[in-house]
Amino acid sequence: MNIKEIWDRAQLNSLENFILYEADGYKESAKKGYTQRLDEADANMNRFFEEHIKDPKEREKLIEYYYQQAEEYMEVYFEIGLLLGAKIEHQISLRMEEMEDILKRKNRIKARIKARRRSGD
Repeated sequence: MNIKEIWDRAQLNSLENFILYEADGYKESAKKGYTQRLDEADANMNRFFEEHIKDPKEREKLIEYYYQQAEEYMEVYFEIGLLLGAKIEHQISLRMEEMEDILKRKNRIKARIKARRRSGD
């Protein structure tokens, strides 16, 4: 999935379906804490490099390149997450305005009904 598809799918209804109905993509790892998930990923990566690259200097060089790439990915996805959060917040604020209008309308209707009852008594 590319960034545009992610952006287009960042809708309240999509989030609601994911949360309420556990749509495809739910991961068991989400039940683990951030620290645990990162520690496990780091341990797996180190174990892999130790098994496949015997020269410690070469291994360190590769790990450094790996971390540089991972850091860039982290920064990009963090920025995307902020933008998606802002988009969702905007949608929520629009819904809140709509709800306020509905509540005002409901209160006006209640007031009319109450006034009619008083005038009919």
